[in-house]
Amino acid sequence: MRKWVFLCLLFLPFLSSAAEREIRIGLIDTFDQDFYLETFVPTIEHIQKTLKDYKITVVELQQNNLLANVVKERPDFLVSSAGNFVTLISKLGAQQIATVSRNHAYSPKEAVSSVFIVRNDRKDLQKITDLKGRVLSATEPHDFDGMLVGMGEIAARGFDPDTFFSKTLFSHYQYPDVATYVKVGAADVGILGTCQYEKLLTTGQIQPGEFRVLEAKNNTEACIRSTERYPDTVFYALDTAPIDEVKAVSLSLLSMPKGEFDFEWVPASGFLKVYDLMKSLKLGPYEHLRETTVKDFILSHQKELLLAALLLCAILVHVVRVNWLVNRRTEELKFALAVQRATERKARENRQKLDLLERLCSE
Repeated sequence: MRKWVFLCLLFLPFLSSAAEREIRIGLIDTFDQDFYLETFVPTIEHIQKTLKDYKITVVELQQNNLLANVVKERPDFLVSSAGNFVTLISKLGAQQIATVSRNHAYSPKEAVSSVFIVRNDRKDLQKITDLKGRVLSATEPHDFDGMLVGMGEIAARGFDPDTFFSKTLFSHYQYPDVATYVKVGAADVGILGTCQYEKLLTTGQIQPGEFRVLEAKNNTEACIRSTERYPDTVFYALDTAPIDEVKAVSLSLLSMPKGEFDFEWVPASGFLKVYDLMKSLKLGPYEHLRETTVKDFILSHQKELLLAALLLCAILVHVVRVNWLVNRRTEELKFALAVQRATERKARENRQKLDLLERLCSE
């Protein structure tokens, strides 16, 4: 009995520390309220229910200065878009645990996309290329399955996404929203995320036939799209997360039943497309591409530099030709003056001879 009491006392500090161990889960603030209520909250509740020996702490991280915010808040795990996930793979050792799989999605790795909507009476806007120089409305600058995926489609057409639109109006999940900006004519086109167009129709916020989707993809999916498809939300561990916590959270997530929800967490791939997207936008792991070198400047302004070189050559040719013509005309004038002087001198000599003859004859 004494031995058992001694062993209990010996391991009591370790048991207490285990009960007080904390798991910090960070949520990067780029999602709408529906995601928070319908996906994130049920997920956290399930983790708390299955991991009773841990204290689950949720921290919300702002997109601006993301790396600094992650270092400051010290989360063990993060929930974010696929775009932020590939950004943090190389910088903070992010490792995927699971990706959201939804009932309406084609697959977890081809789940999110964007749509370009215009008013149905805008007959001048039929293709995505017709949007150049127009006013855009979107939810957030860093909204992955809205703004970023939409801009990726612009880049895929060979345009510079930073200068394609003349102006962008962001709703920041407030009123007026994206559709309202387009409806009242403040914006020519709006970008909506995955299934947001269908939600607006279902809730009656927009009416059938009021808007038109540009270049809708032919597919049998539940939600219409104008762009390529990318992986859904990712739940991942950072390099600082303890191995036992990573194992516990992984088992909890992957065993989460669907129940009344329309999603589950599953392992998924497809992130190479995300890398290509971020590279085309010069964001995340490719943000250094925005640092313009002389070579980059020359490559990105080849046509302008060629035109400038041709113009400079034309100017030089014109200057050389003008100088040649001036020199030639000067020589011609010099020759004419010399001939004139010789003629005048000859005329003076003839007059002098004539005067001499007249004097001799008069004598």
